[in-house]
Amino acid sequence: MEKKHFDMPLVLDSMQDSLLKAYNSWPIRLYIIHEDRVVYCGQQGPFGYNPADVDMTLEKLRGACRT
Repeated sequence: MEKKHFDMPLVLDSMQDSLLKAYNSWPIRLYIIHEDRVVYCGQQGPFGYNPADVDMTLEKLRGACRT
């Protein structure tokens, strides 16, 4: 992850599945957490992934953080 230079913090689950258990994210889901709140919870993956929704949510957050 360090080599990718993301503009925001990124969290990946551990091999012990602590995030899966905390957020009940089975089957696989995409989440966006901002200021300790879940602001986006995607549909079940991999077929329910909607990158456009993720992108739109991130853009809204980016705009809100600039003001």
